Amino acid sequence: MSDAPRETTSTAARTRAGVLDRWTIPLLVAMALTATAVRFGIYASQRSAATLELSTTEVERGTVIHELIVAGRIVPRTRVEVRASVPGILSELMVKPGDTVKEGDLLATIRPLAEPEGLSDAWERVRKAQSRRQAAARELKRQRSQPVAAPDLRHARAALRVAELELAAARQEVRRTPKSTGRVRRPALTHVLAPIDGTVLATPVAFGSYVSETNPYRDGMTVVVVAKLNDLFFTGYMDEFHVAELRLGMPLAVKVGARGQDWFETTLEHIAPQATVQAGSKSLPGSASPNVADSPAGGVTRFEIWAPVPSHVVGKLRLGYSATAKIVLGRREDVLVVDEGALKFRDGRPHVLVHGPDRRVAEREIQVGISDGIRIEVVSGLELGERVALQLTREK
Repeated sequence: MSDAPRETTSTAARTRAGVLDRWTIPLLVAMALTATAVRFGIYASQRSAATLELSTTEVERGTVIHELIVAGRIVPRTRVEVRASVPGILSELMVKPGDTVKEGDLLATIRPLAEPEGLSDAWERVRKAQSRRQAAARELKRQRSQPVAAPDLRHARAALRVAELELAAARQEVRRTPKSTGRVRRPALTHVLAPIDGTVLATPVAFGSYVSETNPYRDGMTVVVVAKLNDLFFTGYMDEFHVAELRLGMPLAVKVGARGQDWFETTLEHIAPQATVQAGSKSLPGSASPNVADSPAGGVTRFEIWAPVPSHVVGKLRLGYSATAKIVLGRREDVLVVDEGALKFRDGRPHVLVHGPDRRVAEREIQVGISDGIRIEVVSGLELGERVALQLTREK
């Protein structure tokens, strides 16, 4: 009898313990969430009660220089590709790159050879000229056999005369064309002479190579490239949106990449009258800046500009050096300036937030001038010493 009540009591205790175990974890989670919500509410109320602080900049006096950076290269003003006047084999090459030559100097010798296409074309012209002469002769004979007016007879005679002249010219061309024996009637044409005083830049054709001739239908093969190295200039390409701001005689400062930080002064000599447009997407380094114009790329319309290299710098440079020109488009000295980051635009008109001495903020429309990308000229709307907002921050 005494064991039954004790067994019943332990069973009830175990039942209550199981219930507590099932509710322990959810209760703890609910308490943690409640504590987090209370802390977040306190933090949010503190943030909303914080005051706004303006990061400001002061209106000052200074100098603003609006300049454009143009990438380009150093090239010779005079560069000539000397080509062959007859087809043949390059039998002798008297110069090498770097040699200095005078006008009329012998550069190379070509041994003429027959060019099958050229000889065939010459004979074809002879055959056509013979056909035209025969037709003109038949027409003249027919006109003579009939009673016709004198003008028609004169016309037939003139047509025959023209056909005879064309036939004579075609036969002369055949005689001038080199034959398979390699012989030519005018050996002077085998000499390649320097057309200008200058320096040899390249000899694209190797000794013993075949060279094609220059004729009215095509350019012959380049044998020697000659250029004047005492007359160099900087060339670059200007974006169409800035070319209207240029004028001849504007000062330029040019820095050659291989010469480090050395700049030389020059002036704008030439602006191309016609634009250059090229497809592609490659651009030169630094073209991400809004004030940078690079070489033609991306299908953008650009205009070529030239600026001479001063004589005292010419001897220090080599052709093809990459260079950067800095063109000053505008300069304002002792004017009111402000950080360009303070400007806010509405309907295309600039506005600023003026921070008054009583910590009040007022929006004001202003007029601006040129910019150097960091500071901008203030034409009207602000006074010296006024502070304008850059951005809104919260007090800690």
